[in-house]
Amino acid sequence: MAHNTIILLGLAGSGKSTLGSELASKMSLPFIDLDQAIEEKTALTIQQIFEDQGEPYFRKIESETLHEVLTLNSDIVLATGGGTPCYFDNMELMNNSGKTIFLDVPIDKIAERLANSDLETRPLFKGLLKAQLLQKLNKQLEIRKQYFQKAKYTFSGEVSADEIIFELTSSA
Repeated sequence: MAHNTIILLGLAGSGKSTLGSELASKMSLPFIDLDQAIEEKTALTIQQIFEDQGEPYFRKIESETLHEVLTLNSDIVLATGGGTPCYFDNMELMNNSGKTIFLDVPIDKIAERLANSDLETRPLFKGLLKAQLLQKLNKQLEIRKQYFQKAKYTFSGEVSADEIIFELTSSA
């Protein structure tokens, strides 16, 4: 499929949307946030979908939207949801559609970022205290790491858009 499609993976709070937007800008590519695409498609917030329909329904819509985005667009930067790679054939589709990048940010850094954000808008973290947040993130990483590790590239710790661009262009 797309030669220059870049797909960012990682836990919630790993910086996929922020870094993706910066990366897209520097590479003169369109940026798509999968959660925003889902909200536009359904006219509901992610939180509403989880509350009204439950996670299994959300994962189905998420997979359908991922397929649509990757089929209808090429040469994009796509920020996925934290669980996107773990359901259906999503990871295989992403690897076949572009350069998948796992943002492997330390759990304590992610917890700090999430604690400073509005957790009420994140259904899987809603109402958690910081200690519970760390516990939940560790459990998610344990479950999801097997999928994240299938990404073509892994960047550990804090990474900049420039570092990612350098790595992608030097390994092309």
